[in-house]
Amino acid sequence: MIWLVFNDGENFVHSNTTVTAVSTNGKRAEFEVEVPEGSNAETFNLYGYYGGGQLTGSLGVINSGELGIVNLQSAPWGGPLPALEDADLVMLRFAATGLDMESPEISVTFQHVGSLFKIFLENTSTTTLQGVTSVQIFSETDSIYAYQPVDTAQYDVINGKFIEGSTTYLNELTFLTVGADDVGPSEVLELWGWYPPSQEPDHSWPALKLRLTYVGGELVTTDTKPARTAPTAIGRAYHFYATYDGADLSFSDVYKQKLIDSCDQSQYNTIVIGAQTWMAENLRFYPSDYTIGGGDTGSITDPYYYVYGYDGVNQDPILQNLNLSGVLYNWAAALDGAGICPEGWHIPSVGEWQQLVTTVGTDPGIKLKDPLWWQAGGAVGTNNFGFTARPGGVRTATAPYYYNIGTHGYWLTSEIESTTEMKVASIAYDVNEIVFSNAPRDFAVSVRCVRD
Repeated sequence: MIWLVFNDGENFVHSNTTVTAVSTNGKRAEFEVEVPEGSNAETFNLYGYYGGGQLTGSLGVINSGELGIVNLQSAPWGGPLPALEDADLVMLRFAATGLDMESPEISVTFQHVGSLFKIFLENTSTTTLQGVTSVQIFSETDSIYAYQPVDTAQYDVINGKFIEGSTTYLNELTFLTVGADDVGPSEVLELWGWYPPSQEPDHSWPALKLRLTYVGGELVTTDTKPARTAPTAIGRAYHFYATYDGADLSFSDVYKQKLIDSCDQSQYNTIVIGAQTWMAENLRFYPSDYTIGGGDTGSITDPYYYVYGYDGVNQDPILQNLNLSGVLYNWAAALDGAGICPEGWHIPSVGEWQQLVTTVGTDPGIKLKDPLWWQAGGAVGTNNFGFTARPGGVRTATAPYYYNIGTHGYWLTSEIESTTEMKVASIAYDVNEIVFSNAPRDFAVSVRCVRD
């Protein structure tokens, strides 16, 4: 169900409509908007949202009182995932103004109002953690700048703001279990929450801990998640992995061979090959304040981030390349400063790539390739070691700028050949080896990180 607020300059009309024709990737959908009878305006404004709760007041024409105000679901906003889904907590909003009354079609873009927060707590001990009733993300020093209801949280769909006085900031985010859960040895307690982070410039989140309440009392993590240097972003998923060893509760940056990048909370599969631990996926991170544009601009000295084929317009099939092959980075984006890899990881040198080749043995190109995604005509990848090399292509300085997706995978090394060239490792669909070559530093390629 999508709830709508129509305004033609004179009348406000509340209504709802049903979503139809959802695309296979879930990113596009269709719904009908009925223009109220008797409107003589040439243009209108349309506001809407999905999830969250119901509009206050009745449907139909409302010209006074609470226009476009939503009563959100009651707290807490954290618990088992099915409970969140049943409550329809996650809320998305759009605002489209100056629409042509005669236009047969309009297009709107929904934006997230909040973010998802996931807690995975693994019991690595040999004893059962009995009667867990809640887990809290909390701060010992300051408020966590996420909107939480005072009684009933209210949201202004027209202005895109929470109603003052209906929300507050607390020093904890609460996640309730269903009753009292027992977490046995090697079992995982999984809880999810939806909270809208404040975007005020000075509302960076403080250092955080986890607190677990169970029949034996409370457990608090012995370590902390560091304070953030900027407001927590909207429309993201943030992951908190922790382990209980029978004595202590502590955070972990790897859960069942998954790495969590603290920069954006992305998860990556990892794999141990010989004495090295590699990411088993290409890096996808780019700074939250950076807008990915087209491939027609680049630089040897300034950082640029690309998604293969993306030209700055919202094209879903092309954006899928981000999940398939990650971000393409020029030298400055990947290696200026501390480097683009998560803390504790780094971009491998040529020597570290060669160590991987030695460990894998003959035909490393075949053994490291994902069996899917590569152009036919070469040896099919066997992915013996779980490295899952994919043909992400390259961004060059020559139109049409993007080349070789499906035929070649290119990965940055930490070494430079000159002030204008860098060293890259590559695998081709029809070559069974890993090849090292030089490339201009304004070219952009994939990044794999290796553990320090």
